[in-house]
Amino acid sequence: MHRAVKVSSLESRLRNLYLNRRVQAKAPFLSPNVWIRGNKPLSEELLYDGRPVYGGLDLSARTDLSALVMAVDDDNGNVHLFPRIWTPGDTLDERGLRDRAPYRVWADRGFLIPVPGQVLDYDFLAADVGELSSKILFGKMNYDRWRIDILKQSFARMGVLVPLSPFGQGYKSMSPAIEIFEELAVRGKISHGGHPVLRWCISNAVIDSDAAGNRKLIKAKSFGRIDAAVMAVAACRLQTESEPDLDALVA
Repeated sequence: MHRAVKVSSLESRLRNLYLNRRVQAKAPFLSPNVWIRGNKPLSEELLYDGRPVYGGLDLSARTDLSALVMAVDDDNGNVHLFPRIWTPGDTLDERGLRDRAPYRVWADRGFLIPVPGQVLDYDFLAADVGELSSKILFGKMNYDRWRIDILKQSFARMGVLVPLSPFGQGYKSMSPAIEIFEELAVRGKISHGGHPVLRWCISNAVIDSDAAGNRKLIKAKSFGRIDAAVMAVAACRLQTESEPDLDALVA
């Protein structure tokens, strides 16, 4: 019960089970007072010192945000999150107005990577991931299957080898991933450095619950790419049944 006070997505379940009140199945993900606990400095050297780095890859339609979030443990059991978020550069301003988000400011400050053109060039994404993989030891990179085949083709053309692993977006896979993410966040064991795009995505994230209390993230908004962070933490901290995608290792 104490945890539900801190985690927005558990509050409705608490009200239903303990107070016998009718509630909506959908609820916000993390409250701002929980997320702010991770507003601590990041240690970028963790990415390059030879320890395994885990990823969550969440692609969008070619006119919105796509993200790779990298998760790595420090020596004190904290998970540091490093996002790479791409979006078409030629439509930043008009989409910023549409989504009520300061895309241009974030891009100018290096929190958002504007890809040349009006749509995402997946070869650009593949080259960026390939550059990262030449310096970083990736342990496993969980991905949402949406549009992944297009990126795999770019990886193959460019000879990029990364240990991709499919990650289901339903209750079975997402519920334990959300639980470990929440647990770490509540304990202040996730460090994100106050990344403004991640904070915005968290504020837009919505959780859906089934009758058994299992939960998953809802892609209600195409720009809310928090799935990548949850999948990255799952790759880092959870033992899952999914096997590495061997096709992705063959260039």
